[in-house]
Amino acid sequence: MNLQLLYEQYGIYILFVPLAIVLVVWTTISQNKKIKKLKTEYLNRYPDAVRVFLLHHIGITTETITVYNVDGEEPALFTEKMKSGFYLKPGKSAVSVSYGSSRQGVMYKNVSKTTDVVELVLEAEAGKEYTLSFDKKSKEFELKETTN
Repeated sequence: MNLQLLYEQYGIYILFVPLAIVLVVWTTISQNKKIKKLKTEYLNRYPDAVRVFLLHHIGITTETITVYNVDGEEPALFTEKMKSGFYLKPGKSAVSVSYGSSRQGVMYKNVSKTTDVVELVLEAEAGKEYTLSFDKKSKEFELKETTN
């Protein structure tokens, strides 16, 4: 096939697709560097920081907890295997979070529900790990110590 003809027919796509791929790869790498930097800086400031796992559920209904800030700062996030969470300094900390759930609708639409951003005061003890979850019945967040 002639390259000139190929360029005339698909010119914009030949330019756009590689550019889009490069942009996605660059964005992913820069976001990962930013997350790693935040985590390193937080752990340097608070070497005895505890890990708080976020309870996520993926199935018919997808449930997520989003952490917006910890003590007014961007949260230091981590992932371990299939779990994710954030670091918290020992003692009391103010954490802004929200809960969201989404499920497939009857015909074609998704049904999504989210809570407003809630300011929690969480108390953590050094050397322990915790799980932050949301109780749908009482509509409250719960911080529980994780047992290994």
